[in-house]
Amino acid sequence: MDELNSKASYIEALQNKYLPMVKRSLTDDSRASRAVQEEVFSQLFARFEANIDEFNRELLNREETDEFFALAEEILQLIDDDVILDSHLMASNEHQDQIRSWFIYLKHGDEGLKRGGYTLINGKLVFSINNAGYTIKDASRIVITCINQEHGKLVFDAAFSDHYLMKCYPEAISICCGNKTIPYKETGVYSLTKAFGRSISKQYTFSFETSLNDIRQSGLRFSLHVGDREKPLPLQFFRAPSRLFSRLPHSYWMISDDEALIYDKRKTEIKIIQMNRVHKKRRELVYHAEAAAYLAGSAIKNRCDYFDLFSVIRIRRVYWKDKDKYRGRRIWLYFDKLFKAGDNGEYAFRYAFHHDKDIESYYVINSDCPDYPRLKKEFGNRILVYGSFKCKMLALFAETIVATHPDIIQYLGYTSRTTHTVKDLFNAKLVCIAHGVTIQKNADYQNRIFDNTMFYTTSSKYEVKHLLHPCYGYTEDQIALTGMARFDGLKNDDKKQILITPTWRRSLVKDGDRETGSRYNEDFKKTNYFKIYNSLINDQRIIDTARKTGYRVVFLVHPLMSVQIDDYDRNDSVDIVPMSGDVSYEKVLTDSSLMITDYSGIHYDFGYMRKPVIYYQPNEIPMRFEEGGMKFATMGFGPLCTEYEKAVQLICSFMEQDCRMPEEYRKRADDFFAFYDYSNAKRIHEAIKEWINTKQSVI
Repeated sequence: MDELNSKASYIEALQNKYLPMVKRSLTDDSRASRAVQEEVFSQLFARFEANIDEFNRELLNREETDEFFALAEEILQLIDDDVILDSHLMASNEHQDQIRSWFIYLKHGDEGLKRGGYTLINGKLVFSINNAGYTIKDASRIVITCINQEHGKLVFDAAFSDHYLMKCYPEAISICCGNKTIPYKETGVYSLTKAFGRSISKQYTFSFETSLNDIRQSGLRFSLHVGDREKPLPLQFFRAPSRLFSRLPHSYWMISDDEALIYDKRKTEIKIIQMNRVHKKRRELVYHAEAAAYLAGSAIKNRCDYFDLFSVIRIRRVYWKDKDKYRGRRIWLYFDKLFKAGDNGEYAFRYAFHHDKDIESYYVINSDCPDYPRLKKEFGNRILVYGSFKCKMLALFAETIVATHPDIIQYLGYTSRTTHTVKDLFNAKLVCIAHGVTIQKNADYQNRIFDNTMFYTTSSKYEVKHLLHPCYGYTEDQIALTGMARFDGLKNDDKKQILITPTWRRSLVKDGDRETGSRYNEDFKKTNYFKIYNSLINDQRIIDTARKTGYRVVFLVHPLMSVQIDDYDRNDSVDIVPMSGDVSYEKVLTDSSLMITDYSGIHYDFGYMRKPVIYYQPNEIPMRFEEGGMKFATMGFGPLCTEYEKAVQLICSFMEQDCRMPEEYRKRADDFFAFYDYSNAKRIHEAIKEWINTKQSVI
């Protein structure tokens, strides 16, 4: 609904339209008419639906969100429970269970929910309250998120949709191998559903392990117990680390040269079966047909879809034909943004290429990226073109993937659909050398089970502490304090340059893809983001001070916002530079004297060089991340302000004082960064190699 892009559609609409509407229809028994309830409820639901998780439109600041939720609660007090629980009012929405549960909570609170209850009726989980009930669709299955093989065991990570049920019935889920009950434990790994950036629901995430022998003998089954009733729980294998795919009945994962893990959908059971060369060939042929049928479903819209279909079959054939040829080769793949190099991935790759001949290192990038000719000239065939057959094959034969961004397998050329048809072949050990310092709250993408990332490098003790929070799922031995690879290029070459570089906002750009970034938003100029930063780069006080003190101002536009660059008004004193082009991160940062940002991750690069930062976080623009472990007011490398006039005053003041970093902020930088020796890429490489060698020696 386009109207939901307007701020007035939220607080103002609830306050002036929908709340009065439901109040006007109240009858003598204080109940609004059913038709009005349904209309108002549908409008309320639409507003939550339109701001779920990463699709939060970021129209409301913190105080406005508080007010909106209070209005929603007031409206829900006037809506009957059977309306809130009516499946027909939101049957097509994938988040209906989470939103509906949240509405019940808003209306009744914890105490009210305790008056409700769960029952199993005809094999379906039903929640009831005040004689109204609904079937919880998502609670009919277990989602397997990761399967790993260690020390003769299989280690599983899994999720169940209804965390509240597990609070009421702590042993509702049972896992059995024959007569043996397998214990499991809650992990607390990130599993939240958010609306307007606020948590409204969480899954119950848990892990367990069992020996290969137990599964060989009896198989592995799951069931749900509520009261005196029980039902088997089928499994769903969602992301790449889950190895199997329940929509392809003959999917399998080779756990040794002659054994495979499979899922028997009919019996809802995980099994280990013998798989000699003949059996594998037969199963593979059937699997080809199933994969082709899956890919040929509704996805066939253009020639690329047909190419994916036949490419996957070719990839699987070549993989099994050439597998022995690649045995023992230490192939490591690196990448940054596919449309921009010069980040941690390139620095780590560069070190490995020049200093470790035991490692066969490759770097993945788009062939039309401005950096591609430079990289190709220097590294030759070690540069892999994203999406090429060679890139896809080496991804499957790789020992290690050194990644800067999540959705790792998709950065190597596979789509979200084709991933399901090759994930049994994808066995690389995954390492994160993140694009930015992981200290803000971004556990939704950076947690361990999202990609099955098993090793993480960091640059600060504060980052280590942050990543050890249970929502990330890492243990101390999976985190190394190494420094950040791109810091090696940050040697101060001050050119009297003022750098203004706010980070992006997902709600202000249209989704593009990994290869090209975002698409143009014709409404961008109406946003507070545009108005504030367009004013800042054209503020005459900043321009006059820069001229007087000999500084040049650069407005560096985030790669995912660069598509909007022509919207900004230009003047002779400010260079507006798109970061998505052939501009070097390193040169822009080393040439600059002062950075003005809201919370862009490259403020750490500036702090590493002991250069001052002004954190301008406008009240009018909601933050994209929660602050997390980085408290800008007490840990930042410069002053924090939220008002426009204060930001202008600080910028001018720093220029008038030669952009010197005050001692208190220098001390903060000294405390924050573990290393200041330009040997970060070396430490990263050695830490990864030591970890890989240790893993191989114990498996």
